[in-house]
Amino acid sequence: MVSGDDEGIFGVESGFLYALKPLDREKKPSYSLQVSFTASMHPQSFSVEVCVIDKNDNVPMFLQESMRGTVQLGLLKGIEIISL
Repeated sequence: MVSGDDEGIFGVESGFLYALKPLDREKKPSYSLQVSFTASMHPQSFSVEVCVIDKNDNVPMFLQESMRGTVQLGLLKGIEIISL
């Protein structure tokens, strides 16, 4: 049994915690779960913190198909050239 998972994303079976649905860091970056089970007639419970690692699944969107800028000779490192 898992509590702290109102969306039904996680499940427990044979001592393993599973993600039943895809995780999306942009929607929810972490989950605090309380997992309960019975072993040898004794109820057990523990906390699990699931941190979702980000994946760059959102393709950058640009307002223009092509952009043009100029760079001055001898420009110092770290100086902004163009804002996208």
